Amino acid sequence: MLVNGTQEGSEDNRRIPFNDGVGVVVFLVLLQTATGDASGHGCEIDPKAVVLFFVREAFGGIIFGLLIDALAFFMIHSADDYKVEILLTLALITGGYALASSLHISGPLCIVAASLLIGNHGRTLAMSETTRRNLDLF
Repeated sequence: MLVNGTQEGSEDNRRIPFNDGVGVVVFLVLLQTATGDASGHGCEIDPKAVVLFFVREAFGGIIFGLLIDALAFFMIHSADDYKVEILLTLALITGGYALASSLHISGPLCIVAASLLIGNHGRTLAMSETTRRNLDLF
């Protein structure tokens, strides 16, 4: 719905994935605090450790997402076949999430950051019209 020439709620819709990603990170912080070490015993809440864990998960995920997006952008830009370009977008999401999880950084935030860039700037600057049309149909 348009209100005053802008889409109503569009800014809120852009923030939802980041809110969900931060929610996942906060949940992981609480889970780590509750379960503690490998023996399953709870641990004391160390504010410094919580902040470091949050920074590593959240900012690490976003930074890693931007890095893999840059790599995917250049690969998509250099490809000249829409099938390859679509497969690269799928590889960005699935491979990026798996790699982020294995690096113990936030997979959801990594993919949100990568998706926002490849879905906006990558779509207009790196993808051909044929790729954009077939990606929409996919």
